[in-house]
Amino acid sequence: SSGINAEWPLRPGVQFKVKILDFIEIIVKDIGFSSATMNILPRLLQLVASPSVTSVPVCNKVLGIFKNMFAMKSDKLTVNFEDSLKTDVPAIQEFISKTANRKAQQLAIKTLFMLCKVHLNASEQPTKKKRKVSKNVTPIADTIYSVFSPMLNDFFTNKNTKQDKNIFFQIIERFPIVRPNFVQDVTTFINQDITIYAKMQAIILLQRVLSFADTSVHSSQDEILGALSSLLTKILENEKPSPHHIRECLKLCLKLHAVSTKLELTVNPLNSDVRNVIESVGMSQIAGKFPDLPTLSRKVLSCYD
Repeated sequence: SSGINAEWPLRPGVQFKVKILDFIEIIVKDIGFSSATMNILPRLLQLVASPSVTSVPVCNKVLGIFKNMFAMKSDKLTVNFEDSLKTDVPAIQEFISKTANRKAQQLAIKTLFMLCKVHLNASEQPTKKKRKVSKNVTPIADTIYSVFSPMLNDFFTNKNTKQDKNIFFQIIERFPIVRPNFVQDVTTFINQDITIYAKMQAIILLQRVLSFADTSVHSSQDEILGALSSLLTKILENEKPSPHHIRECLKLCLKLHAVSTKLELTVNPLNSDVRNVIESVGMSQIAGKFPDLPTLSRKVLSCYD
């Protein structure tokens, strides 16, 4: 039929790509998850992101290569973290922020997770001889976080980003070591000149971090409350403030207090600026239309008294 004839000229090209991928698969199995493998991955990810129907066999082959790679034993994980951070990681970060193909995006994220896991495992291995640690050595949490911080920056500042918050939910869950770094960055973004939508996405991410009741983020409670105060001020200055946005900010205050109490940690009192903003919610015009807002406001104030 004409449909078959139209498709036929593309088949040799597809077959050629599959044969090349067969060769790549053999190499990847042989050298494992190494720096050489990392160099190949951005190109393989582009094949998965291709919308061409004729590339389905190619896509399936690439998926198989990734599946085998993710299942590799520790003796096959020889990638050099520092080298990858300088060369291959930026290409994968850019791919994640620009591709709308969720399958390809998830493969890219899994690759970064695998790279970080290898680095974490290597750092936890006991050394036979005690060595003097240089004062200039970057803490492991900071090096791991450096893989994800450009993605977070893109998420908050690039209106055309293809990322969604679920990527960061995964990071928060899989890498507890970076939660303090994450909270510091997110609160900083709330205080910056980004859209209200982006600021509210930041609130959702902070709620997610707090849901793990992690003592390591407790030291940031003043920064979190300060960022919430700044955001509430901005919302209330709006001609038509969103009751949902106000509600979420107040709920985060309550969650922060609840987690601190659950962990039996010291709860810092509200400073005067934060207290004044929360009190102003109860006296705002919108509070008359939504009676739960002044109730929430009073609840927050009583918790921190």
